[in-house]
Amino acid sequence: MRMPPMELLRIVLGFGIPTLLIAHAVTTRLAFEAYGAQPSYARIVWMLWHSNHECRQLALLAPGWLHGCLGLNFAFGRRAWFQRMRLILFGAALLLPILATLGFLAMLKEVSILAQDPAWFNTNVLSLDAGQTDNLAQTSSGLLALYFALIGAVFVARMVRHAVEKFRGKLVSITYPGRTVRVPRGWTVLEASRSHHIPHLSMCGGRARCSTCRVRVVAGGDQCPPPAQNELDTLNRIRAPEGTRLACQLRPQGNVSVIPLLVVAMPSPLREPANEAVEREIAVMLVGFRWTAIPHGLLPQDLMYLLNRYTEIIGDTVRKQGGIPIQFSGDGVTAVFGLEIASKEANKQALAAAARIERRLQALGDRLTQELGWTADFLIHLHTGVAGVGETGDNATRNLAVVGNAIDVARQLAAQHNDGERG
Repeated sequence: MRMPPMELLRIVLGFGIPTLLIAHAVTTRLAFEAYGAQPSYARIVWMLWHSNHECRQLALLAPGWLHGCLGLNFAFGRRAWFQRMRLILFGAALLLPILATLGFLAMLKEVSILAQDPAWFNTNVLSLDAGQTDNLAQTSSGLLALYFALIGAVFVARMVRHAVEKFRGKLVSITYPGRTVRVPRGWTVLEASRSHHIPHLSMCGGRARCSTCRVRVVAGGDQCPPPAQNELDTLNRIRAPEGTRLACQLRPQGNVSVIPLLVVAMPSPLREPANEAVEREIAVMLVGFRWTAIPHGLLPQDLMYLLNRYTEIIGDTVRKQGGIPIQFSGDGVTAVFGLEIASKEANKQALAAAARIERRLQALGDRLTQELGWTADFLIHLHTGVAGVGETGDNATRNLAVVGNAIDVARQLAAQHNDGERG
């Protein structure tokens, strides 16, 4: 997998921040140092409006604000407290720029009223003549051109460095199963995979948090620097065997051979690509049932009828309460809540669904016992925790899948209850 689109967008937006800072520094600090113009808010607002740059100024605020919001989401998006406050934070992220714009317009209105007094205008606003204003505008344009030229020079220097190292034979060879690529020394294995379009899973975007980019180093281990603390913590958490490293952190200093341990399935051209897996704090519901009082002559078709009646009630109730059934089997149903809402609301939905399922299944069991002599015992298990949510399957069919601590604990609870009954 290549760099996630949102991460690429965040980086691109980050390049737009200096364009705002350059103009601000020129009209405040440089204007004060060169011409003694006081960087008062009134003068800045007046200059922006009457230089016809107010729209550009407001537009340039967007990249910086979005860059910061995306950065916070990438840094804390998988934390439980962040998911609980997601709607509040989204509201703040949406309202603050609007309020800032309204504040700018309110200040402009106030300055326009005060500017009707010539003495106030000459003291607080008219501190630069036309020539000085033009010089500052030219300086700002020149610095912007220099900034973009430096960005271009970095990309050119990167290509030159690659060409020089290739000519001198100083590139590092990274061998994957069936393919070898050569990259400059200092690149991570994940960067090499992305640069050469080699599918490589990375749920967290290369921040040493998820371990999905892990590789096994099969040759050249002496060319790999020891893992940093963040990589070491993740490897210890998953009890990784010796020779396992995180591709997002491994920067080989010489030739190495690696095998990605989590393989990415190539998408089929006949279907949409699978949604990227994410971590969320969810509520898990397991409804297990065991058939009782079933006549020995019960046909498979009759048992299927019973199974459908029970699973229909569970699936219908779960969906009405905001959850999603993810697995139907002969001994129960698994459902999850909280894929698009905070964990607190997900827990409320799961509890409400459990109460309604209990009432509906009990009523169904009473009716089936009276009419046919068939019924089933059932038990509802609920648990909340962090899990990975994504799609699984082949290129023809994909289904929603949930894996991780939350679902494992719920299944362990159900298994312990069943063992207790058998004992």
